[in-house]
Amino acid sequence: MNIVHQRGTRPAGMSSAARSALHALQVRRQADIAVRGLRQAALCKARLRLQRG
Repeated sequence: MNIVHQRGTRPAGMSSAARSALHALQVRRQADIAVRGLRQAALCKARLRLQRG
């Protein structure tokens, strides 16, 4: 997952502060999704290990 900072794609009338805040929100949402996926994978592995004995 690579985050590219694009220049020149700012919508008209949107301040850089608002844009950076929006970007931070999107990054945090992506991080939440990634953490959830990792936790799910860890749970699945632990469950498999328990089933095998």
